[in-house]
Amino acid sequence: MHNVYAGLVTLTQPIFMGGKIKALNDIAGYAEKLAVSQKNTAEKEIIYQTDEAYWQVVSLVHKRKLAESYTALLDTLNRHVQEMIAEGVATQSDGLTVAVKLNAAQITLAKVDNGLALSRMALAQICGLPVNSIFTLEDESLERVAPQETPLSYNMEEVFKNRNEVLSLNYAAKIYEKKKNLALSDMLPKLALVGTYSFTNPNVFNGFKNEFDGIPILHWGKNYNKIRAAKSEAVVAKLELADVKEKIELQVSQAAFKTSEAYRTYKMAVKNLEKADENLRNAQLGFQEGVLTTTNVLEAQTAWLEAQSEKIDAEIDTRLCEVYLAKALGTMKY
Repeated sequence: MHNVYAGLVTLTQPIFMGGKIKALNDIAGYAEKLAVSQKNTAEKEIIYQTDEAYWQVVSLVHKRKLAESYTALLDTLNRHVQEMIAEGVATQSDGLTVAVKLNAAQITLAKVDNGLALSRMALAQICGLPVNSIFTLEDESLERVAPQETPLSYNMEEVFKNRNEVLSLNYAAKIYEKKKNLALSDMLPKLALVGTYSFTNPNVFNGFKNEFDGIPILHWGKNYNKIRAAKSEAVVAKLELADVKEKIELQVSQAAFKTSEAYRTYKMAVKNLEKADENLRNAQLGFQEGVLTTTNVLEAQTAWLEAQSEKIDAEIDTRLCEVYLAKALGTMKY
């Protein structure tokens, strides 16, 4: 055939498509909400990582101050011992013992400086800043970073509403339910109002074959396997949701327990530090009066250093536990 021309203008208004149009609209709506929920999950994870890096820097800042204080104590003791050696009331062995301790304290201070510099770089990288950025954190200048202990209470139903993971799986389950409807719509008849005008040259409306044919109204179960597959996906999504809820409940319980333990440890660390302060003061007075030796003072200083370090660790641990608990409860603010 040669020189065949054809034209067609069609207007179609769906009346009943087996529920496919509504299912597609619902899927699009749930997919949009799912994307927002996943975005919120990613944002909270970044905030959690930032908080961890933030408190690591604060911890090392306070550890540096502690190392400086300890070095200053040993430096003062070293001067006193050298004066006593010159007067003949102390031995060279005492002087060497204090000098070794002072040297070790200076090395520790240098290590803390290096660790602090690296921690600042890590925090800057997480915040999207140049790694060599110079900044001062709000909690660096505080003498105490311990939190105000708050009662631990929560409702798991509220937790499930606040957790973006649960929201995401809820939306995914709804999407699979709509996919089941979508598969079912392929087996149902379609009804639409169609207006059309067509023309051809040459005219072939009377030609080619003398029989009737069309699109079948029912497929007689031809696509039933698609429905079964969609149902299975919906069941899997519901099982995943139940599993995630169980894991979240365990996570919340663990976070609450760790937070409670952190508060208790902090209180014990404060009491221990009070005793260490008093012990150090008595040791220094006894050394000045000549009733205690250099070894006694060094032991008291070492105990004081450990108590101070444990208190700082306990303070930072309470802060981190609070952040972890807020993440578990879904109440993290940003």
